[in-house]
Amino acid sequence: KITGAVGSVLQVVSTATNTQVVNTTAGANVDLMTVNITPSSSSSKVLIMITWFEGNSNPNGAYKLKRDSTEIGAAAAGYDSGTGFWAYDDKVSTTVHQMESQSFTFLDSPNTTSQVVYRFGTHSSTSVFFNRSQQGSSGSSTSTMTAMEVGG
Repeated sequence: KITGAVGSVLQVVSTATNTQVVNTTAGANVDLMTVNITPSSSSSKVLIMITWFEGNSNPNGAYKLKRDSTEIGAAAAGYDSGTGFWAYDDKVSTTVHQMESQSFTFLDSPNTTSQVVYRFGTHSSTSVFFNRSQQGSSGSSTSTMTAMEVGG
């Protein structure tokens, strides 16, 4: 860890996955990626950056970010019964053979020096095609999640 001024990057933890997830169970909550970080100071902020790839889907739910078991960065309203930072009905690509890149960034204040687990996943979704197209054999991708501790 680097000791630095306010706003300095103190540590970076990242994960990448090429695991393909197909969820077609209505109302499902599926963890897609997690990253653990132990802040060096309780005044530190943690910048979470997520980039993922998704095929044509009909989520009728949401994508959610959690710090341990607490939802963070939620939108003002959900869709259907899903709540999270991105709640919506349809994510329609041009064809079932296509994937699109999505991203989300959130600055958190965990106020702790204990390990924190950040979880990215679905909430009450009907269908999700993560790291693959809906059709399945048209390609695959790798998604990433990064936690960056910033001095407070």
